[in-house]
Amino acid sequence: EARLRRLHQKAPHEISRALQPFGYYRPVIKTELTQPSPDHWRATYTIDPGPPLLIDQFNFTISKGLRQDPEFQKLVRNLPLKKGAVFNHLKYENIKTSLAELAAARGYFKARFVEHRVAIDLDAYAARVYLNYDGGPRYRFGDVLLKQDVLNPDFLRRYIPFKTGSPYTLYELIDLQHALNDSDYFRTVEVSPGLATDDLKVPINVALSPRKHHRYTMGIGYGTDTGARAKFGVEVPRVNRRGHRFSAEARVSKIGYSLTAQYRVPVLNPRTDQMVYSAGLINEKTDVSDSTVKTIGASLNRSHDRWRESISLNYQQEEYVVGADRGVSTLLMPGVNWSRTWGRNFIYTLDGLRLDIGLRGASKKLISDTDFF
Repeated sequence: EARLRRLHQKAPHEISRALQPFGYYRPVIKTELTQPSPDHWRATYTIDPGPPLLIDQFNFTISKGLRQDPEFQKLVRNLPLKKGAVFNHLKYENIKTSLAELAAARGYFKARFVEHRVAIDLDAYAARVYLNYDGGPRYRFGDVLLKQDVLNPDFLRRYIPFKTGSPYTLYELIDLQHALNDSDYFRTVEVSPGLATDDLKVPINVALSPRKHHRYTMGIGYGTDTGARAKFGVEVPRVNRRGHRFSAEARVSKIGYSLTAQYRVPVLNPRTDQMVYSAGLINEKTDVSDSTVKTIGASLNRSHDRWRESISLNYQQEEYVVGADRGVSTLLMPGVNWSRTWGRNFIYTLDGLRLDIGLRGASKKLISDTDFF
């Protein structure tokens, strides 16, 4: 009983302290401790938090270099505390953390707090905040060291989103990591900053281990429209040191077979742009028809901001038998296609919109035996 009563007497002080981080320094706490039965106790606490403590002065300054940085300008515009607001210790600490994290991410490695303190005046019932943050010099990107021996360094450097001497940002390092991972040339990608030099440059180390030289796919199945079917595919992610790729796939089923091949050449921006050379042979037989289509073509696939563009030229020859009708169709088809996707999450999209615009045609004046658009 003595311990219960002692803890009960301490409870109002602990409740009062628990309210202070949220700006309440004058709570009214009523307590009651009763013993309804010999083996049971009931403790009751009624809490009126009282008036919140407001910020009387908010003295917030950052150095000139940070004031000119767009990301710090955005941070300052969205500070969770200001003069006249309820003082909240957690928000105050979040401001300090956000400043330090953003400085590290933006290359201000010598940033420091010249002053960071809060004066709580209980007589005036007001808080005075003093925050002075000096960013110091901003570091810049140094040389990028590529540790690999499978692709030409000049080709790989086209994946680097920054230039030597440009301001350091963690986001561009992450972008480089994603670009190399998405290239599909490497099994592991490690991007890390090195030790800064005296001239305020940070060298970047990129360690890469290649994927296996070949990838194979195989499958068997059954469909009501195709009967038994099987497929076999091969992919060569690195045909040469310039990053060319090759892939081929063969399919066979009860109603026919197909063989397709693609040779991809990175161009311009290798992350998004490529020249694709393709060839294919498709045969399909039904009870009333037999068709064999041979194709060969090339396309240039590029990105323009958020639009995807494909310019193509395809030659197609089809030998067909439909009942008593037999013939050969020849088409030379230039075409262009644009597409764009809107959505909130491209990994797992629950709602969005995709727009595709495509144009293609053929003319008897250019090899084809049919005009169409």
